[in-house]
Amino acid sequence: MDGDILGNGNSNRNIHHTSIYRTEFLLIKESMNEVGLLAAKIYLFPSKVKRTLSIHELFSSDEVEDYYNYFKQSDNWQQEVKPMTLYDGYPCVMACMAYRSDMVWYVNEKNGYGTWLINMSRMPVEENTELIWGWSPFVRKSVAPVYEPLNLNQKAMRHHVTWIVDEEGFGQYGLVTKKGELWLPHPRPDNWRDHNNIGNL
Repeated sequence: MDGDILGNGNSNRNIHHTSIYRTEFLLIKESMNEVGLLAAKIYLFPSKVKRTLSIHELFSSDEVEDYYNYFKQSDNWQQEVKPMTLYDGYPCVMACMAYRSDMVWYVNEKNGYGTWLINMSRMPVEENTELIWGWSPFVRKSVAPVYEPLNLNQKAMRHHVTWIVDEEGFGQYGLVTKKGELWLPHPRPDNWRDHNNIGNL
């Protein structure tokens, strides 16, 4: 069988080694024959594997640096600042009465934090464990928050900081005013195309 696939009539005993490599679009089978010549054929096949673009491929160096610095500062925040933002009953007790009817108090028991959440999509409130980036490193495709808000410096901020999810399931931390108005630090650009959809690449 291998001899026929490789385009020669030799049997398997003439083959010293065989290697199969799977790429995104190609199946390549290589074989070294007895005289040391490399025989190979390439077979196209439809691949269901989609490579996820890295943060460095999607965003500028400044954006990536800002994102990493945000988390690098978290150790200091956890020890010195976070205690000043806590209140009795946190995280199970919501910070205040909701400013909007679509606000819900979300508690991540595993990581021990709570935050407001607004879900404008029809997706269930679940954390997406896949690393799917939006139009900013701070925007992720996950209805539930994927990390704790780290930039709080007083208890009152917990009244307003909210994980806000758009109709397509992309979430980011923003603010809700006492009047119920939303503020997003990373608005979606009008010309942004979803790089997670292979048809838009």
